[in-house]
Amino acid sequence: MKEMIQKTIEDLLSVMGFAGNVYLNEEQEGLRVNIETEDASFLIGQAGTNLMCLQQLVKKIIEKKNESKNQQFISFILDVNNYRKHKIEILRNLANSTAEKVLSERRAVILPSMNAFERKIIHTSLTNYQNILTESQGEEPDRKIIVRLQNII
Repeated sequence: MKEMIQKTIEDLLSVMGFAGNVYLNEEQEGLRVNIETEDASFLIGQAGTNLMCLQQLVKKIIEKKNESKNQQFISFILDVNNYRKHKIEILRNLANSTAEKVLSERRAVILPSMNAFERKIIHTSLTNYQNILTESQGEEPDRKIIVRLQNII
């Protein structure tokens, strides 16, 4: 399956006219596929929108190829020049500093609008805090996370 993922991405990059190398790494969160390329800005897009679309496209292609082989699908995170990896680190740091602020100031904090991927990182990062609750509010694309103490409504 991993070879299929790598080959599919390499073929897709070639068809799209982009040069790059594809690397697969097993990490704590699962399989991470990183494309190293000089064309990163095109593949990532504004705020990662092209990268999210590229991930969905690759996922659909893999699912379609996999239907005939009856192999179990492997979930993976597609990245370009470690953009997502760095973004995740920044979001985890934001989550932790926000939780500490909520705990010290004893008041809720509303984070800026985020896409679903970013919100998931914040929610997941804060599950280890016993007295902190998170909830998403609003409508896309202005959906925000509220971080608050458990006993504050």
